[in-house]
Amino acid sequence: MGPVFRARRWSLLVPLGLSCTAPTTRPFFQPFPLAAFDTVPERPEVVIRLLADRLTEQRIPIRALSDQEGFLESGWFDPRTKRRRAGAANPNRAVRLRVWADLVEPQASQVVIETVYRTIADPSLPEREAEGVAPAGSAGDSVTQALRTGLRQRYAPVAPPPTPPPLPAPVPTAPQAPPVARDSASPAPVPPAPPPVPPPPPVPR
Repeated sequence: MGPVFRARRWSLLVPLGLSCTAPTTRPFFQPFPLAAFDTVPERPEVVIRLLADRLTEQRIPIRALSDQEGFLESGWFDPRTKRRRAGAANPNRAVRLRVWADLVEPQASQVVIETVYRTIADPSLPEREAEGVAPAGSAGDSVTQALRTGLRQRYAPVAPPPTPPPLPAPVPTAPQAPPVARDSASPAPVPPAPPPVPPPPPVPR
């Protein structure tokens, strides 16, 4: 009876295990349409780890990270000093960075970088509803552009070596007559004598 009981118990546990949902780091919402979109020839998990290392080098606080889900999120920080800072309604004083990376080809990923700020200081609103993309030219946008520039420089295609210019075509020359062969025993030809000079005309008297 022992083995039968264990088998029944296992059959009851399997559906329960399948019904559980693993926790996820990636949020349910999508990036803002004004976020920065790029495609790089790399796997999503590699891109996420690379950008996470960039944030760590700049001492930007990381709030959520999952290279397997292709998501990275920072805490609120000052875009100029890179120090932690509470969310303020100013894209030059407090921003948050998010990165999504999704596989679009076997060895290429679409990377979305979004730097947001609080558009309104209203704690009653859900966090996402109070956010907006940092406008172009702001300190928050400079964080996005710096990460994009780093990705483009890392994955820029290698330019082929320059093709040397073609050689100039040869200039055609006039054909030359072949030299006349001479017999070394025969004397060289003597040039003809000049014609005699006529006498001067008589002087009239």
